[in-house]
Amino acid sequence: MSVNGEARQQSSTKDMVFDPFYLVWYLSQYMSSNPETSSIGNTPGVALGRPDQPYLRPGDVVELSVTALGTQRQTIASLMGDRTG
Repeated sequence: MSVNGEARQQSSTKDMVFDPFYLVWYLSQYMSSNPETSSIGNTPGVALGRPDQPYLRPGDVVELSVTALGTQRQTIASLMGDRTG
C-alpha cells in the first residue's frame, strides 16, 4: 500500500494476525456480503503503530495492490464536506 506515492505497507496475508478465511467467517456473523464487498485486514506498517507516519487526510491518494488481482486507487474525502467558503 502506498499513500501519495510513498510506500506505507508491503507485506502479505501470511503476516496477518488472522488469516483471510477467518476474517470472512467472522465478519459474516455480523453482516451480509455482496460480490463487491471488501474485507480489510492490517499487516505491519499501519499509522497507529508508527508515530512517524501520519493518519490519512482529505486529498491523500491511497493505492492498494493485490497480486493477481490488480491495484485499487482511492482519494480520501472529508466526512465534513468542503468547508472552504
